[in-house]
Amino acid sequence: MLRIAKYATTGYRVICFSTLSRVFDRKAKKLQRARASLRDDPSLYDYIRDEAAFRLADRVCDITRTFDTVADLGCGRSHLIQHLTSDSVKFVYQCDNSIEILNQQRPSPDVINSLLNIDEERLPFKDNSLDMIITSLSLHWVNDLPATLSQVLRSLKPDGCLLGVTFTVDTLFELRVSLQLAEAERLGGFACHVSPFVESSRFGELLKEQGFSLISLESRLVNVSVKCGLLPL
Repeated sequence: MLRIAKYATTGYRVICFSTLSRVFDRKAKKLQRARASLRDDPSLYDYIRDEAAFRLADRVCDITRTFDTVADLGCGRSHLIQHLTSDSVKFVYQCDNSIEILNQQRPSPDVINSLLNIDEERLPFKDNSLDMIITSLSLHWVNDLPATLSQVLRSLKPDGCLLGVTFTVDTLFELRVSLQLAEAERLGGFACHVSPFVESSRFGELLKEQGFSLISLESRLVNVSVKCGLLPL
């Protein structure tokens, strides 16, 4: 069942966002993902999300408790829920800003779930309503990360948990440097062709500033060979 979140109706909180500059055009990104969903070769790039989701699900299983209500922000094509079991998670809101991607969900073999079309920058969940929020490779396109993290914290119960995987500043370093060197040599300057990413240390600071406690960060380098074109991540 696919539901579209309504933000102005009774029962949902009104969020005031900070006045930060908009680095990403969210509407354009949404259209890009819709276009990517039409491709018949998702395995060319989905393996990155599958690997990140597998590692994140392994962390969920390491926690010795059962989470009754969980939200998966940026679920994609059910990359994460495929690796979850009912022993760890009872119910999952699979959330994504692309209806086209949500319509390509793979059924979970073990966990009850519901599809929810939402924007990561405008969470519709009530305060203290979720036991855990998990997000795998979706926060790197959020414009106002502090505001999103603040909404995440408010949505979690007092003993709730946030687990996530995101790209950080060294992502696509070789591509970024190669483009800069080529443009500088031929054009005498260079433009930005790679999305900016947050530094790992800064991400920890943002979590602390928003009120999170018991923060643990881990950084891993994963080498990926790209054979055909850029990845529609």
